[in-house]
Amino acid sequence: MLSVMLLYGSLDNYILAYRKEAGLSQDELAILLGLEGRASVARYEQVRRLPELQMLIGLELIFDEPVQKMFAGMAERVRGDLPARARALLEGMGEKPTAQNIQKLATLARLAHLDDIDQQLTRQLIGAGALMGIDLLDHIIVGHDGRYFSFKEIGEVT
Repeated sequence: MLSVMLLYGSLDNYILAYRKEAGLSQDELAILLGLEGRASVARYEQVRRLPELQMLIGLELIFDEPVQKMFAGMAERVRGDLPARARALLEGMGEKPTAQNIQKLATLARLAHLDDIDQQLTRQLIGAGALMGIDLLDHIIVGHDGRYFSFKEIGEVT
């Protein structure tokens, strides 16, 4: 599954791939999820319909994979949008930390720096490689639309 994601970028969802990997037919998955039939499953697989929370929980339990992994393309878009939105909220607050808003400030600060997690991971990869005598050549993040980000190109990896 991961090799498909790396080669082609992330699709909106991988329900079809996980269903086939589990050896289930559309009819069988429909029964497990309490849906009317295979046409319902097909609509979800083809992203003609978005699943409700109950179905997401069912998919997570059936395939033993987190929702963010099964819906990687959607998760990437949400994750990409959150930092800017959180920064906008932080800038608009103009408040000093108080007992009443400290948790909100901490949450927004964490969300505003979600993209920093990738930089931390790159540093960890470099460190782990150094311990094993392996040079990290690059850390590349491929988006759902085929765009990519290279840490070597910005000088984070030399």
